[in-house]
Amino acid sequence: MEFELEEFTTMQLYEKRGMLSYPEYQRDDNIWSDKNRKYLIDSMLRGFDIPKIYFHVADNYGGYDVIDGRQRLRAIFDFIKNEFTTDEKLISGSAITYEQLSKKYKEKFENYTFHIVKITDMTDVELTLLFLRLQLGMPTNSGEKLNAIKSKMRTFVQELTKTEFIKNVSVRKKRFAKEQICAQICNNSLYIINKDPIKNSKFLNLQKLYYDYKIDDIPNKNNILNVFNRLYQIFENDSNLFRTRATIISVYFLIEKYIYEKRSFNDKDLKQFFKLFMEHIKEEISLGIESKNNAILTYHRYVVQGADSASSIMQRNEILNKFFTYYEQNKKILFGDT
Repeated sequence: MEFELEEFTTMQLYEKRGMLSYPEYQRDDNIWSDKNRKYLIDSMLRGFDIPKIYFHVADNYGGYDVIDGRQRLRAIFDFIKNEFTTDEKLISGSAITYEQLSKKYKEKFENYTFHIVKITDMTDVELTLLFLRLQLGMPTNSGEKLNAIKSKMRTFVQELTKTEFIKNVSVRKKRFAKEQICAQICNNSLYIINKDPIKNSKFLNLQKLYYDYKIDDIPNKNNILNVFNRLYQIFENDSNLFRTRATIISVYFLIEKYIYEKRSFNDKDLKQFFKLFMEHIKEEISLGIESKNNAILTYHRYVVQGADSASSIMQRNEILNKFFTYYEQNKKILFGDT
């Protein structure tokens, strides 16, 4: 691999924005808070040093993959487009846009010099490792680290996030949160068919999953897609009532179990059950020490404590199955011990 250091001014970078691309392993480009964006602009106006930006020479026509610096570039380009203002408590003295900067500060901003490291002759693995090791200001989370692994599993997980059910659940899209949910589902999917015990779904387990299916497709991918499609068929736009990662995973496993076992159930019953179930969780939590529904509290404990552990996943699966079976027979939520 080869490294070359160059200097670009702010406006030179802005003029090259159409030549920049962002590899799949990159984190989202809007995870910075408004405060971080304002502080970056203020640092430039003060002439403070800003860490180097890393480009990989992507082709012979002047194109670059941004390895590190996406958040900074997004903030700078948005400021030039007048999409946010400086902070009035900082150097500008008032909240102003790029166009409103005084001549002095506009020149400082436009002529600010960035140190750009241009990289050539680097493998995909080396680029991914470099990206992960450069994330110092805002450490990468598990979802971002997984997304940095080039794998058939990563491609399939990305496909799952585009299913209507996952698109509609009430989980933030930032920092690959939905990708992590889908990876955890794949990690234990169809354990009944394989007769394997439920596995932990922590980062190291998911990392192993990605490497296990780096080249090969997951064998049960069509079955997984069918379960996701069935989930949306049942809940449709009410998929947004699922707000926690653990419950999304648990409802998936409940439906997968029923489909595999060819267990008949009424879609309307299941949908109504989950609506009531979520309402009861909220009510029991609000009661605090006065709560009396031990079954609900037991389930909630496995949602908030060690949710990614094999034992928590298994306990939630068993409780949900018992709850729904009771609901089918009695048309009300189980009240008592599990």
